[in-house]
Amino acid sequence: MYRTMVTCSIRKIIVNPVKLYHNKSDCHVTVPQGKMRGKVCSTPCGKQYYSFEGIPYAKPPLGPLRFRDPQKPDNWSGVLDATKPGNKPVQINPYNKSIEGSEDCLYLNVYTPILPDEQKQSLPVLFYLHGGNLCTGCGHIYRPDFLIRQDVILVTINYRLNIFGFLNLETAEVPGNAGFKDVAIALRWVKQNVKHFNGDANNITGMGESVGAIMTTLLLISKMTQGIFKRIIGFSTAISDKMMGDNPLERAKDIASNLGNNINSSEEIDNLFRNASPEDLSKALMKSISRANKYDIHSFVQPSVEKEYDNVEPFLVEYPLQSLRTNNYSKVPALMSVATHESAYFITPRSGQFKFNKDILKFVPSPALEDKDAVQLLNIEKQLKELYFQDKEIGPSTLVQYLDLVSDMYVTRDIIYTADLFSRNDDFYFCRFGYDKSPLMKSLGVKGATHSDILQFIFYTEKKRNTFNEQDMKVVDMLTEALCNFAKSGKPTWTGQEISWPYYKKDERLCLNIEDRISCDPLPEHDRYTKLINILKLKPKIRQN
Repeated sequence: MYRTMVTCSIRKIIVNPVKLYHNKSDCHVTVPQGKMRGKVCSTPCGKQYYSFEGIPYAKPPLGPLRFRDPQKPDNWSGVLDATKPGNKPVQINPYNKSIEGSEDCLYLNVYTPILPDEQKQSLPVLFYLHGGNLCTGCGHIYRPDFLIRQDVILVTINYRLNIFGFLNLETAEVPGNAGFKDVAIALRWVKQNVKHFNGDANNITGMGESVGAIMTTLLLISKMTQGIFKRIIGFSTAISDKMMGDNPLERAKDIASNLGNNINSSEEIDNLFRNASPEDLSKALMKSISRANKYDIHSFVQPSVEKEYDNVEPFLVEYPLQSLRTNNYSKVPALMSVATHESAYFITPRSGQFKFNKDILKFVPSPALEDKDAVQLLNIEKQLKELYFQDKEIGPSTLVQYLDLVSDMYVTRDIIYTADLFSRNDDFYFCRFGYDKSPLMKSLGVKGATHSDILQFIFYTEKKRNTFNEQDMKVVDMLTEALCNFAKSGKPTWTGQEISWPYYKKDERLCLNIEDRISCDPLPEHDRYTKLINILKLKPKIRQN
């Protein structure tokens, strides 16, 4: 049920002979910090746009500013070279464990189809936050070529990761959530300055994937940013209590012990960490991670609910689920999605040698197992095996069922719960994405999509584009047009649309189902989700501050 829309054939590039833009070799924009020079780019379809990358939105968090809340950026003299990205944040390469990036990383990128010196406009803005579990990633790899055809502005950003972004020493100097505050300061910068790129400061849509999707919701909750977003889009938005860290000081002590120091006070840890190299800090973190629970997909250094300190602006003052349950957030139109096999991304090794863990209680959230005796644990295990495997042997013949189990335990349960909370509001859309174009899923011999697969149809990469057939490009066109129309008007419509995409409500739970064809159906995973919750006797709990 896909129709040809504004598709650019991957076999033949079609360029509109009518030039709507000046034929420039470079471009300039001036903001209060100073003047910057960008570059002129073209999509594969020949649509011209302007790229401004590596724009500083805060002071470099170096030296005494390491771990501190982001500070207002300085003005620059002369013309800033915004033709290339800024440094990506310090991170541990998940494949070879090398240390990459720089602490000087607080930069954002703006891509716009037209500048005010050509024609003043007021275009909708997509503010995109990358995923990576607060451990990896950067903004500039998310290219605008597919989205910008819809005459929107795309903003992508870097924010501090891991220990550099989420260390919490429970002091006014290091209160935690510096990485979240980076995002908040970047969003404020966009609100204040996007008009200089032809953006509408009153029509900013937050968009993110995985932890980036979680952050778009947190930006509705935080008093630092409430009221800025007009809408949000989240791919795999899994809000849970487990993502929030307990005893952050104990985790800091654990990391400090890897540097050969058994110290206890926050001040001593702060001094030790601020004088260590990024490489030594990252290596110390890796040692702590290696001792942690390998079945926990959350980062070792986690976000936290902040304590109150004088002259410190907090990002989170209560647990996110508490805010959602009590409606203590900015209620805006929202669109979210879930992949059909979320967990395949997390549990499939690069070698492709898939391993089954038959001790399925390892995947169960620990609060569901607390205070249970051996008989009760055996009963939970029996019920889970009946629900997912119908008492069949766990192994290659039940791979799909195994993926369902681990997906529900890791991510899908929290995505559905988050969707149910948002479904209490008007203007909430939900999408189930299972279009079969995933190399990882193909390697497993399973149809469908996993975590982050949807992004290849939203953000351009030349490598992916060269593998896309006509049907794949129709998915690109449908998704990008629907998402951009949602950003423009709140309605996710697309050219050639033959079915209605209704609001997702708890009584019907109708979602847009994107597989080989598009349909509108009740969310098929919800019945299994309900049975799982009844087995665990656990809904995501609300912790009090």
